[in-house]
Amino acid sequence: YYTEGSTTDHHCHPDSNGKLSSSPPLIPQSPSSDSSDSFSTTSSRRVPQLAGRFGAPGAGCDSPLALINETLRFVAERLNGLPEGMWRGYEDQRGAYMLGEGDWKKMEEERHEGLDFVVWTGDSARHDNDARFVRSESEIQALNHLAVRYMLRTFPSSFPSHPSIPIIPTIGNNDIWPHNSMTYTPTRPNPTLDYYAALWEPFMPESQRSEFRRHGSFAVEVIKDKVIVVSINTMYLSNSNDLVKDCAGREGEDGYGGDAVLKFLRQTLEGARGVGKTVHVVGHVPPNPLNYGEGCYRGFARLARDFREVVVGQHYGHMNVDHFFFPTPHDGVGEHSLSPQPPSSSPSSSNTNTTTLLSTLSVTRPDFSLQNTPVHSMVPGWFSMYFHYLMTHYHSESKRKAHEMVQPVFVAPSVVPNMNPAVRVFEYNTGSNVTDTRRDGGEVDVAEVMGGTGYVTKPGALLSYTQYYSDISKWNALHALYVSSSSAFPHPHTSSAQPRPFPPRGTYIYEREYRPLKAYRMAHGEGMGAESWREFAGR
Repeated sequence: YYTEGSTTDHHCHPDSNGKLSSSPPLIPQSPSSDSSDSFSTTSSRRVPQLAGRFGAPGAGCDSPLALINETLRFVAERLNGLPEGMWRGYEDQRGAYMLGEGDWKKMEEERHEGLDFVVWTGDSARHDNDARFVRSESEIQALNHLAVRYMLRTFPSSFPSHPSIPIIPTIGNNDIWPHNSMTYTPTRPNPTLDYYAALWEPFMPESQRSEFRRHGSFAVEVIKDKVIVVSINTMYLSNSNDLVKDCAGREGEDGYGGDAVLKFLRQTLEGARGVGKTVHVVGHVPPNPLNYGEGCYRGFARLARDFREVVVGQHYGHMNVDHFFFPTPHDGVGEHSLSPQPPSSSPSSSNTNTTTLLSTLSVTRPDFSLQNTPVHSMVPGWFSMYFHYLMTHYHSESKRKAHEMVQPVFVAPSVVPNMNPAVRVFEYNTGSNVTDTRRDGGEVDVAEVMGGTGYVTKPGALLSYTQYYSDISKWNALHALYVSSSSAFPHPHTSSAQPRPFPPRGTYIYEREYRPLKAYRMAHGEGMGAESWREFAGR
């Protein structure tokens, strides 16, 4: 329903008659005014802006198709090496995503080294933020079906119904109906899980489908005999799902959905340990005391601790904010209810009663996945408290002994333009040789890293990553200028019915944002192991 030219006070949707709002093209107040005014939650202090071509940053609107198309065109051509012009978006009328024999020959000749596998952290359906356009289960399924088609176009193979590389999806809380709600039905079929088992058939090993239909989790071997990615159904661990009980926490019990997920995760980790493989864990809702039931969180954190030599990476979404933390079996800020003195960089210099802080954060937490609260109304309120929690958590974890550390949880930014959208490409040890180590940008001294010991020498160990982002405001302005100039000076060889594409071929709306080893001044020889992040957390 996102409509370019609609207003943000209508969630970037047209009115109920399908027409654009008659509101003038107003923009938010100038940031030169008093800083407290710029973050006011009072509607009189802010005026709606118009929805741009690629989104409306800070307004709480969903992603337009133009942003999705340009994101996946960038992934397909810039990151995965498809020849320019081969990727075709949803609005492109040239038809199916199947490639002809000539296309395949061209791609094989021109494709440079691309991606090895993709983790897809969920929430492919739009958010239920507009009472005029209420979501239905059929719409959610249709949007997820479209997302699968997008993935198959982005990673095409000679088998049209299967991608060229492993893609590991996970269920988001907006991928189910009602929102956040999924029942656990161990003795009878679960329609939601049955639907995704069929939809994700191109991505899921046949041997895993029966298991997936029970609890929504599955595992894929992405490097033969070396590295596994396990996708866990965090909806059975999330404390926002009122249809399931908290994990019982008793060994071997799987009477609740969360227990079944944790049992499957434990079995996968035990199996990997037994044959010398490593594991990346993927989910939607990140594992911390704010998001999981108490029993589920402690059970998950114990697994992360007990299998810390097996788990080499964890990747989640949901919160739309780029950050990291460590899963610990206690509350994440120390064994005692009274936290240590936060570092000087924390939002407050006074001691904080973390029990009270966690309680306040849980009660006042906005639902990030609804996207119904603009960024300006959450800052400096809930986000400030959450960042305070993170600073206290970092301070506590930096004092932990090195041999006790577990790999950090990476919460990646999203493509939803509530903030500027981003995508992330990791480099990792393939477990073969130096020249086979995935790298990008020349920052990692591969010989130094591969010559190290411990974490970095493991197959699947993360060496670094590159984060790319799109400055949506800039590209919206460039698109408006393009439209204006095209109207004034039409291209002589392009009819008005078929305007020139924007951005032009070979140009992408994404650019490199940062690489952590350089940005965070991490020791290159340690790669991205827990010790590197512990040292960074202490700063």
